[in-house]
Amino acid sequence: MRNYFSVIIPFYGNIETLDKVLYSLKMTKYSNKEVILVNDGVNRDFTMINNKYNLKLINLPSRRGPSFARNFGAKMAHFEYLAFLDYDIEIPNDCFEKINEFLINNDSISVINCLVSSYCPYNDLFSQFTNMVFRYSIFKNGGKTAYTHFCIVKKKSFWEVGGFDENVPLQYSDDLVLGWRFSQKGYRMKFMDEVEVIHHKRMSLLKSILWNFRHGYFYGKFYCIYKHRLKYFKYSINKTGFIFLFVTLLVVAFLFYLDIINIVFGLLIFWGAFLAINYDLLSFLSREKGIIFGFKSIWVVIFRYITYAPAAVFGMIYESLKNNFQNIYFMKDE
Repeated sequence: MRNYFSVIIPFYGNIETLDKVLYSLKMTKYSNKEVILVNDGVNRDFTMINNKYNLKLINLPSRRGPSFARNFGAKMAHFEYLAFLDYDIEIPNDCFEKINEFLINNDSISVINCLVSSYCPYNDLFSQFTNMVFRYSIFKNGGKTAYTHFCIVKKKSFWEVGGFDENVPLQYSDDLVLGWRFSQKGYRMKFMDEVEVIHHKRMSLLKSILWNFRHGYFYGKFYCIYKHRLKYFKYSINKTGFIFLFVTLLVVAFLFYLDIINIVFGLLIFWGAFLAINYDLLSFLSREKGIIFGFKSIWVVIFRYITYAPAAVFGMIYESLKNNFQNIYFMKDE
C-alpha cells in the first residue's frame, strides 16, 4: 500500500533557498505526491521555478501570513495526507518511503513530526545555535504538538480541528495552537527521529537581536492569551526559565540592597540558578556538538535572555493591560 501526500509550501522568503528545497523534493524516491507552492504575496517571477519543477503554484494577491497560506494550500490538496513543509527545509530523498512504511502499520496517527538535523549549512555560532535549539525543542516536545517545518497530517483530522488558527498573535506559533487542537480532540501525534531534515536558516548578531526581541514580545502575548487552555503552553513558556530568572534577579538585587548578601554571593546565586534552569539544553548541546560548542552556547543563552526576557515581560504586561481596558470598556457599555 502506498499513501498519497500533498506537500504544501508557504513561500515568503529567499528564492535560492526555495530552489534547494524543491530540488530535494524532486529527488525523493516517492512518486505518489503533489507539490503545492503558495506564494504569500511575494512580488517575484516564478516562471523558471514553475517550469523546472512539477508543482501547482498559487499566487496570493497580498501577504496573509503562513497560517492563511497553509490553509489555502490545504483546500487545494487532493490527497489524504498533508505534508506541511517550510520553504527553508531540505528533506532527505527517502523520507516519504519511511513515513509511508510507518503509516501502513499506524493508521491511527494523525500527526507525524520529523527531526531537524544537527548539521547546519552555516558555520557561524548564531546559526548553529538556533538550529540546535530547534532540534532540542523537537526532541523534547515532538510527540506533544505539531512542528510545521516538516510534518505529516491527516487531511480529515486537520479539517476536523479547524486547520491553522489564522489569528494567532505570533505567526510562528500557529503550529502550537494546531497541536493543542489535535490534543483536545484526542488525536495521536508521533515523533519520527529517523527522518532528519536540514534547516537553511542563517542568523547574525543583528538578526538574533531582532528575532529574540520580536519573539519574546509575541510569546509574552501568546502566553497571556492561551495560558488557561492547555498546560503545554505554560510549559513551553515557563520551561525556558525567563520568568523564574527575572524573579531571581530581582530577589538577589533586593537582598544585596538590604546588605544581606554581597555582590559576589549574589552573582553566584544567580549563576547557579541560570545553570540549573538551562542544564538540559546545555548538556544536550554539549553531547550533540561537543564541549566547546556547549561552552560557547552559554554566552549565546545569556545574550538570548538579555534580548528575549524583557520583550516577553513587556508582551505579557501589554496583553494584560489591553484585556483590563477592554473589560472596563465593556462594563461601561453595559
